[in-house]
Amino acid sequence: MLKHFHTFLLVFLACVTFSLSALAAPPIDRIETEGLTTMSHRAFLDRIRISPGQALDPTILTEDIKSLYQLGNFEDIRVYRTSVDGDEVLRFVFVERPRVGSFSVEGNKRIRTDQIEEALSVEPNAIYSPELVARLREGLRQIYDSRGMQDVVITDESTFRASTRTYDIVFRVQEGTRARITDFIFEGASYKRKDFYRYMENREERWYSWLTGRGNLSRVKAEMDVQRLQQFYFDRGYLDVAISGPEYLLQDNGNYIIRYQIQEGDRYRLRTVQFRGARDLVTQEQLQEAMRVKEGEYFNSSRVHESIVAITRLFANQGYADASVRPMDAMDSNNLVVDLTFQITPGEPYTIGFVDITGNNKTRDKVIRRQMQLLEGDEYSAAAVDEPRRRLNNLRFFEELRLQERKTDQPGEMDIVIDVREAPTGMFNLGIGYSTVDRIVGTTSVSQGNLFGRGQVLNFSLEKSSERTYYSVSFTEPYLFDRDINFSLSFYDQVRQYTYYDDHRRGFSVTLGRPLFEEVRGNIRVKHEEINIRDVDSQAADVIKEMEGSATTRSIMPSLSRNTLDNRWLPTRGTRSTLFVEYAGGDIGGDNNFIKYGLTHSIYHPLWARLIGAVNVEMRFAEGHSGSTSIPPYERLYMGGINSMRGYRFREVGPKDETGEAQGGYKSFLTNLEMLYPLNEDGSLRFVLFYDIGNVYDRGENYLDDVLRSYGYGIRWLTPVGPLRLEYGYKVDPEPGESRSRLDFTIGTMF
Repeated sequence: MLKHFHTFLLVFLACVTFSLSALAAPPIDRIETEGLTTMSHRAFLDRIRISPGQALDPTILTEDIKSLYQLGNFEDIRVYRTSVDGDEVLRFVFVERPRVGSFSVEGNKRIRTDQIEEALSVEPNAIYSPELVARLREGLRQIYDSRGMQDVVITDESTFRASTRTYDIVFRVQEGTRARITDFIFEGASYKRKDFYRYMENREERWYSWLTGRGNLSRVKAEMDVQRLQQFYFDRGYLDVAISGPEYLLQDNGNYIIRYQIQEGDRYRLRTVQFRGARDLVTQEQLQEAMRVKEGEYFNSSRVHESIVAITRLFANQGYADASVRPMDAMDSNNLVVDLTFQITPGEPYTIGFVDITGNNKTRDKVIRRQMQLLEGDEYSAAAVDEPRRRLNNLRFFEELRLQERKTDQPGEMDIVIDVREAPTGMFNLGIGYSTVDRIVGTTSVSQGNLFGRGQVLNFSLEKSSERTYYSVSFTEPYLFDRDINFSLSFYDQVRQYTYYDDHRRGFSVTLGRPLFEEVRGNIRVKHEEINIRDVDSQAADVIKEMEGSATTRSIMPSLSRNTLDNRWLPTRGTRSTLFVEYAGGDIGGDNNFIKYGLTHSIYHPLWARLIGAVNVEMRFAEGHSGSTSIPPYERLYMGGINSMRGYRFREVGPKDETGEAQGGYKSFLTNLEMLYPLNEDGSLRFVLFYDIGNVYDRGENYLDDVLRSYGYGIRWLTPVGPLRLEYGYKVDPEPGESRSRLDFTIGTMF
């Protein structure tokens, strides 16, 4: 009360003082400040309406002082008008509120200081207040509560430093003892405890609790679990449920049993679902499709909420950003049914006013704007606003990306604000790595993923190992002539050493692509490749000796692709599909005549909690044409290794010649089943379990017969230099003499 009176009095005195002098006073020449450290002088001038060269208006001064006090940074503001060397000077003198100089915790032995500081998140130079200290104390208490620490005593001391006007805050902790939950009692419940666990946060201890922390008693979580148990019953139609507790039953060993008393009541079904309002904007079929509940089923509170979200989204996708959906239910206790009515108020439709892009110092506006589905003047759609967020994230040009909707002063108008913080897109790598395919690998690469801020990609890379030498230069223009047409050009040269021969290839490819319909892109690639099979061993099979020498492959490959993954590098949901046909030889020219065709399809979907399921299916076929019944072994299909059948060596899967060397096949099948679990907050480090099924078949073999299987586990990590994979695979039915398992390591893309 005194603080507000003090502010009022200062503003009042300023008004009176300047009102009496303003009539005859000359204009202000300069504005000066004293004691201002929280903002720059330029930012201060932008904050106030008074400016040099204007006569002083007491009303505007009053509003400026009020505005400055509302920032919450100042304890006192005084304003003086003086003449200095003939100039009229308006001087603002500030007394800023004290800040937090330092924050520390003493006596903490079971919880590290950095964990406490990260959880409490004290902002640097934060404004000090008793409320801040109380909030930090309660936050610290909850940290200990979550770890099962009972009887924790927390005291604090704040020391003021007048020279810097800062406070040093010290919390002293007496940690007490740790308590665990040994059991739960759900008195009156007809369900098993494992059913409740899907909703609850507390758990009873297990033998591994010392490692995971499971079973630590948290009274805060125990209180919240009452509401979660109520939600459990509401989702099963028990609308009259009553839950009391928790009761903490202390055991002789210092641990606790937690008891909840439950009166389940009767179970209700949903009798009718009706809609009111906005029937002229959507069809009955659209509303029914948005529903997550059905008549005749048991009432489900969570699904009713999901229905509200889906209906709201339905209208937002049609431009009604302010649509309101209010459920009204009538319970019939005699018949144990609920009649549910959704009252819909759509509001007014919106259009896009302005697309504002900020933070892009390098990336040109058009690179960002061309990812937008909505531009100025278009009708608003929530779905069309969300899609650019996925597209922009997949560019990997930005460390941070915020896409917000901002209503303007104009009725029915919505601005789209895109605020970005750019990431480094140029990279130079020089290093030594190890791959189970190529052994020790030396790598050098120079790349620019956002050339001149145009979104173009230029890459040069060189790899050298004991079995392979490879270099390439590539350039990609994602929007050729500012149209949604991608263009890429690549030159490469590779020498790979196999057991009985060396394979030297060099060539180039040109690719063009454009969108066709509903996220489907069409691409066409033209490739010219020169192959030289040399240094053939005298003990090599006849088929290898026959292909010794030089040959040329010219091919054209049209393809269709569809990608709805939410993140290109760390997907959690969505699909990616490709259908392709590669035609080589014939009228195109070259020495090799063959057709390759097939499809790939990958699915990512959240399973439970943070667990992600992934399925990848590939079917490939190859055959000769124009009088060629066979195709050279180096153009056939192969499988094995970390990018196909794990647990098998590179090219180990499929037909082999009389020497045991892989000779490739004409048809292949592969399925990868995976479960991925993120090990850190941003999901860049993942643990993976996998099960692979597949094989490669010769022309005379029946397709899908005798499939091979493998399983295993591994780690995937999105490092600054690319995705790293370390995966261990086991063969289900190894052949006699074969190794049973294999460790694979590589840095490369994942399916």
